Amino acid sequence: MQPDEKIPFTAHLEELRKRLIICFIAIGIGFFAAYGFKEELFKILMRPLIAAMSPGEKLIFTGIAEAFFCYLKVAFLAGILLAIPVIMYELWLFIAPGLHTHERRFLAPLVILSSFFFMVGVLLKRLSNRTIEDCSITRTRERKTKIAKLLQSGK
Repeated sequence: MQPDEKIPFTAHLEELRKRLIICFIAIGIGFFAAYGFKEELFKILMRPLIAAMSPGEKLIFTGIAEAFFCYLKVAFLAGILLAIPVIMYELWLFIAPGLHTHERRFLAPLVILSSFFFMVGVLLKRLSNRTIEDCSITRTRERKTKIAKLLQSGK
């Protein structure tokens, strides 16, 4: 196909369908890979919450299928994260033919820098000791403790 050659709309839809199928397959493979480590991933995600809890408090699942669905969600999100390189590559293959050469040169550093800063943001969020969520959990726990003490004292 020539660079300036026009293709019909249905050909664009066919190309998009092909790219989306590849992305969904990559997400599925990432999901099954992550499901093998679901407990470990869940423990990593719960570490900040457990650190903010008082001694003696523990996390529980309140429904029969809640643990199963929680592990499914964790594995699905991890599968998406594992599939992001494939998704970005497929997105590039779909968009690149419609760009001029000078636009492609501008877009490549943008994608690389965006990916880098996204990963730095995820890393900084993960490494921060006190997050907004931790603070709100701690304040809620302190309020519940004060209310419980008031109820016990009979005031």
